[in-house]
Amino acid sequence: MATRSVRRTVTPEFAWGESELVEIKGRRGTETVFSVIGRDT
Repeated sequence: MATRSVRRTVTPEFAWGESELVEIKGRRGTETVFSVIGRDT
């Protein structure tokens, strides 16, 4: 899983799954995360 800011930085290098909104443990709020499928070749 990777956050939106990580995805923006490395987008061309990886194949991405669907986004998912998750609750952050230990603090209030949510974060959009993406599953990393693998490296694009």
